Parts: sequence; C-alpha cells; structure tokens
Amino acid sequence: MWALVIAFAAGCATYHHAYLVPAPAATLTNSGESAVATADNVTITVIPNSWNGRPRNLYRKVTPVEVRIQNDSKVPVRLIYSDFQLQTPQGQAFAALPPSEITGVQAVGDVLPSQNSNPHVVDVAFQRMAPHRTHIVNGGRSRVLIRPGFTWNNFYYAPYWGYGYYGIGPWPYGWAPNGVYFNMYYPYMTAVRLPTRSMLRKGLPEGVIAPGGYVEGFLYFKRVSPDLSKIDFTAFVQNANTGKQLATISIPFDVESES
Repeated sequence: MWALVIAFAAGCATYHHAYLVPAPAATLTNSGESAVATADNVTITVIPNSWNGRPRNLYRKVTPVEVRIQNDSKVPVRLIYSDFQLQTPQGQAFAALPPSEITGVQAVGDVLPSQNSNPHVVDVAFQRMAPHRTHIVNGGRSRVLIRPGFTWNNFYYAPYWGYGYYGIGPWPYGWAPNGVYFNMYYPYMTAVRLPTRSMLRKGLPEGVIAPGGYVEGFLYFKRVSPDLSKIDFTAFVQNANTGKQLATISIPFDVESES
C-alpha cells in the first residue's frame, strides 16, 4: 500500500523550470517583460519565456530565448551560434545550440511515421522524402525550402546553411562554418530528440544582418537549471566583413523557478 502511495506521489511530482526575469539593472522594454541593450549601434532585445511552438514543454529539454537584433551600424553584422551564451556569475556558460547540422541527415522529433517512410529523418541540405516541406530542384537534387517563422529585414542566411528560406537569400560572400562547434553541441539536440519542425521554423539560422536590418526569432540554449539565481545573456557581435569583434552586449536576468 505504502509503495503504491510513494509511486503515485513520485508520478505527480511538480516539475520546475527556469523562468528568466529582467534584472533590476537591465533596461526594460515591452511593459517590463523584455530587456534591451545597445553597443556600437547594434541593439539586442531579449524576450524571455515567450516560446509558443511545439513542443509546449520545450523548457524541459532546452532553454528557448527569443531575441531581436537590430543593426543600425554602417557594417554588416554576422550572426553565429558560438557568439551567444547564457553566463552565470560563477563563470558557467550555457551555449547556444545549433538547431540543425550543416549538411547531412537531420533528425526531426515530430515527423510521424505515417508521413515518412523513414520516420524521424529529414535530409537537411537536400530533401527527397518528407512531403510536408516544399522543395525546389537544384542540380538534380531537391533543396529544402522552409517558410520562416521568424521576422527579418535585410537579413541573409549563411552561404553554407543547409536550408533555404522563402523570401531570404544567402549571404553572397563565403566564410567557413565552425564545424568543431556544430560537432560539439548539435549532439545535445539529438540526445533529447530535438529539434521539432516548429523549432526549425522559429529558430534563427546563422547569417548576416546588413546595415539597417534586423532579425527576430529564437535561439536555443542548453537547459538552464532553476536552482540558479542570476544569468546574463551575452552576445559577441562580429563585423561580417572582417570577422573581427565589433561589440559585446550583456543583459542581466534573474532566474526564478516556475512549475
């Protein structure tokens, strides 16, 4: 009898997740729900706790953070995942996770077996099987086209990016992807059976924001523990022409626990 009670209690245990709240030192916007900071004419707004895609309980596996990056400088700004972190005062860093591989076979967590003869698998760079995406023929192969679930203006995805996006073109000047970073952090996604299609649509791809442009969408970080009390969103902003750091932007948040 007691064993049954204990098992029932364990099954009903409340799950807590980290809820990010702009710290008192942060500059607030959006009625105090978001925080903003500017350096060298680049403005980043962080909108925490705003995930509304699938899965609804994504916070159990990763920490999704919505960001808007506005480039009012005179140079193009490069957006790459390794330049974004959530950092604790103790020096612990939660890396921004690539939502896909650069090329090759991509695991997608919400493709149903009835939709695909090879369930849970979608080809990132060139798609042949999954009917839920539109594709174009490119040199005898089909390139995946995604309808972006993020907003942008004067934004270009990275030239090596496996996907194409409706209405968005690739940056015309090449640079090499950070394969070491992708190989280090993308397995974290697959280990928790992510990403979902919703995450791919809403997630920001690596790319370039031209002068006067912006992009707004989600970055996905390693799951932040609700046991923490403070964390900083930190961005190392790069000049896309030179690859040199243009600015460092840091926005402080308090971490609260929510069930």
